[in-house]
Amino acid sequence: MGKVPRKEKTFANLNDFLASKPAERSRPQLQRPSELDTELAQLVLMFPDIDREYARMCLQNYSQDRVGRVAEKILDRNFSNYPKHVCPIYCES
Repeated sequence: MGKVPRKEKTFANLNDFLASKPAERSRPQLQRPSELDTELAQLVLMFPDIDREYARMCLQNYSQDRVGRVAEKILDRNFSNYPKHVCPIYCES
């Protein structure tokens, strides 16, 4: 089978060419992580297997030095026991 020739559009000048192009999509603005998300990430670095919802709940209980106070709570008052994050990828049926 032969190729079907394409009809190419010609433009009189550069302005006509640019006007024929669709407007470039605006890029979505990247949102900065909230302070709570940043602190949650710090806790996850210290305790990689911590349950994220538990850590978020603990952070919300404090207003100052939240990461330090939650880490102290976990290590000192909870004797390093805390709810663990369960990754469903590693679970076997």
